[in-house]
Amino acid sequence: MEKSYSLTNAQYDSYMERFKPGWVPATTCLICWDSIEPREWAECYQCNIFLHSRCEKIYRGNRGHCKCPHCQQVGTLGSPRWE
Repeated sequence: MEKSYSLTNAQYDSYMERFKPGWVPATTCLICWDSIEPREWAECYQCNIFLHSRCEKIYRGNRGHCKCPHCQQVGTLGSPRWE
């Protein structure tokens, strides 16, 4: 089945919910296991795990690039640009 980006697609609507200001992932941080608050998360777009933005920065260290602590893929972590 083709991937749809229609505004009437339930899967798309579910995905877009995460960009609302108060949205919180229904999980804990993969690194520190603490709960995640709104606007402080990063997500791996490859394996769909969530972690705190601050934990990702600590995990990254001086590498200069992001690397998922779960799937080990480089460049797959990101978070929305908050205003």
